[in-house]
Amino acid sequence: ETPKETAATTPATTPAVTTAEATTPAVTTPAAAIPSETTAAVATPAATTTTQTAATTPAATATAAAATTTTTTAAATTQAATAAISSADKERRALLAFYDDLNGSQWIRSGRPFTGWNANDTDHCLWDGVQCGIRNKQEVVIGLFLSRCRLTGTLPAATWTDLPHLRDLHLASNSLSGAIPETLGEGLTELVTLKMEKNQLWGTLPRSFAKMELLEGLWLEKNQLSGPLPAEVVGKWKRLERLYLDGNALTGTLPDNVGDMVSLQMIHLGSNLLMGTIPSSFGDCQNLLYLELEHNSFNSTIPDSLSRLKRLEVLLLEDNRVDGTVPESFSSLNNLQIFDINRNHLTGTVPKEICRRANEYLAKLMGESAAEFQRDAGKKSCDFVACPPNTYLSNRGKRFGPDSPCRKCPKGTGSPYLGSMECQGTYDGYAGGSAPAGDGHQFLIFAGVVAALVVGFFRYDRHLRRSTGTGLGGAVSGRQPWNPPGRRNNVELEGASNPAFSSGSVFTSGNNPNWMSSWADTDANEREVQQLTTVTINS
Repeated sequence: ETPKETAATTPATTPAVTTAEATTPAVTTPAAAIPSETTAAVATPAATTTTQTAATTPAATATAAAATTTTTTAAATTQAATAAISSADKERRALLAFYDDLNGSQWIRSGRPFTGWNANDTDHCLWDGVQCGIRNKQEVVIGLFLSRCRLTGTLPAATWTDLPHLRDLHLASNSLSGAIPETLGEGLTELVTLKMEKNQLWGTLPRSFAKMELLEGLWLEKNQLSGPLPAEVVGKWKRLERLYLDGNALTGTLPDNVGDMVSLQMIHLGSNLLMGTIPSSFGDCQNLLYLELEHNSFNSTIPDSLSRLKRLEVLLLEDNRVDGTVPESFSSLNNLQIFDINRNHLTGTVPKEICRRANEYLAKLMGESAAEFQRDAGKKSCDFVACPPNTYLSNRGKRFGPDSPCRKCPKGTGSPYLGSMECQGTYDGYAGGSAPAGDGHQFLIFAGVVAALVVGFFRYDRHLRRSTGTGLGGAVSGRQPWNPPGRRNNVELEGASNPAFSSGSVFTSGNNPNWMSSWADTDANEREVQQLTTVTINS
């Protein structure tokens, strides 16, 4: 700016001098008889004076401007330094308050206490879990990485406004409780990733989360959050790529504007209490790879708009009330590998292209070629996606291996839906399938276990009576210990004096690791009886 000021000043000064010079001849007009040499001599000092004045004026102006600029720069530097000190001090105090509120003295990382985090350590950028970066030529806190560090307590409300440059906040797998404060969204407008999964947080999602427009990843699964997913928040998450809210208690319907999250790649909303329709606007999330809505109460049809998700690899709709049929347009989902629709009210068939791609994926998991897997599966390859109507499998409603085919419903029963786990109350007890009260399978299993224990008890008692003359109930009158062939009468069976024989404790190889060595010369028949008895008791 100095050259401009000088240039502007010089023209203003020069005309003033010129006017003075022009006036001088008017005053000296009567001296016209003065010789020309004298006139020249008189004029020369005037010209010299004018030149010196013109030359001196810009230099003085430049010096004054430079002095002004130096003063302004010094003031700005002082102000910036003061602001930097003030900002750093605010961050440090905010971190110390956060430390105290969440019982920082108990924090542990990799089995050792935290370092720093005290009033005597002025450089908070060196504290455990704190990351700093440069913003506007100042060092500021941009990350807090405190997952799995035994944080306990309620998230403070006052901390976040003093950490405005925070980009990453990781507090997962701790013991945090209470509601998420609104100030978190109001203060952390530059946040990119927020990880607070696996805590005991409750309450609703703060409306202030709408201000976190730079957010790319949100992990809040496995907490106790409730309420709906706010439409005004969803509409602001244009950059969000990963949304994890599964394993909470979210209620209500999904907002129609979920398609506004155009960058979304993975969304996990399973195991909540959501209901209503599946928004068709999901079809606008063209980058979506993983869509999980299982274990809720959605009661609409599958929107045909999902067939626009050409990058979709996983679609989980299990355990809802979804009805209708599987859209035939889903055959165009060339990347779909996992399609779970069991335990719904869907009818009809699954498009063959979906079955083929699902089988190719399963073949990779099992280490088989797709052709071999298809041959093993036979004509019922779609059973690996969902058991067809009038068949069932209690474990999951679909095949999960070559030896677990879907079973036909018993005569007189049936199921009109795909992926059924029951046929009018008839359950398959295979592989841990659950059965309702009064089903009969539980009673049969219980009776079998009791029978095995009773048989084992009497066989073991008979063995003791024959070998020691003492059964589980005590000594047998008039009986002498029975000795296996080839044994001396004065050799006592190893372990026979063990208190376990008289106390009724279960006899296993743990009582005497070498108990079988004393039976080395027992004949084959006796060894067979012993092995049978041992297996029965151990079972």
